[in-house]
Amino acid sequence: MALHQILCGFAVVVALLTKACGKATLNPRIVGGQNSSPGSWPWQADLYLDGTHHCGGSLINEHWVLTAAHCIAEGSLVVYLGRHSLSGSNVNEVSRAVVKVITHPHYDPLTYDNDIALLKLNDSVSFTDYIQPVCLASEGSTFHAGTINWVTGWGATRNISNNGDILQEVDVPITGHNECNCYYHDQITKNMICAGYKEGGKDSCQGDSGGPMVTKMGQIWIQSGVVSFGDGCAVAMKPGVYARVSEYEDWISNHTESNTTGFVYFQSSGNDTDAHFTCVKPTFTPHFTTDDYHHFTTDDYHHFTTEDGSIFGSGESVMHFSHFNHFISLCALVLSLWALAGSE
Repeated sequence: MALHQILCGFAVVVALLTKACGKATLNPRIVGGQNSSPGSWPWQADLYLDGTHHCGGSLINEHWVLTAAHCIAEGSLVVYLGRHSLSGSNVNEVSRAVVKVITHPHYDPLTYDNDIALLKLNDSVSFTDYIQPVCLASEGSTFHAGTINWVTGWGATRNISNNGDILQEVDVPITGHNECNCYYHDQITKNMICAGYKEGGKDSCQGDSGGPMVTKMGQIWIQSGVVSFGDGCAVAMKPGVYARVSEYEDWISNHTESNTTGFVYFQSSGNDTDAHFTCVKPTFTPHFTTDDYHHFTTDDYHHFTTEDGSIFGSGESVMHFSHFNHFISLCALVLSLWALAGSE
């Protein structure tokens, strides 16, 4: 091996070891769907709107926080860092006002494409064991299906509006783009990345929007996604959908001015099984009477449940127009059957 190759390899190792982002010295273990320990996720931001928990976010350097575009709303926005509990004492936390909001210019509130935004803090924050910036996935990073990521937030702990008081953590595998597009009827763009178990049970939920999805490489944590939306919370065959951070390296770098943001290239090993995924949509032939139509589901893929044991549900629960059209058609059919039965 040539000397310059050895030196380059050594330089890469040193760069990763000395990276000023993605360090969580108080995170010795990872488990899913339970309370985190203080300092486990030191980049986690809590966005308060008019005195109430509103969304999550991630600290990317001493002046900027990354969140979702749909989290931006009128009102007084305050960012808390180093926070562990929403209601208890947080001796390690600091708060900052937001002096500048930058929403992606191509954000689409109907499709949630480009659901990403930047918040500039009114003053810099000092890094501690409880407050650290996260590394961001750089352009071209690949996350194969099955790659384990972790999502954190104070959102609903079930598929209902019941926010968690202690910062929650859950591990979820990446769902490949082809598979996710199948479940969401071709609504997943290249700017999105999906994660969740096929059988459901673990997900992000209302109140977690804007928060980070991260994966570990060596000793550093890299943010792969921003909590964006989902169809319910932890529902089977409906993974959470996230803004794909690696698509926004240039946009983030151009807007964070001279502040250093740590971008790291992540590449999954092996082959991506999603490349061979075939979308097989089930044949949909309803058989029902006017007595049982209330139990009928308009979703071709799964039955919704509100007692799913999830710890979150990603961002906004979106009722897709295709489902709504199915429901309207179903109602019309039921009314027709009722009318015919009444005329006899």
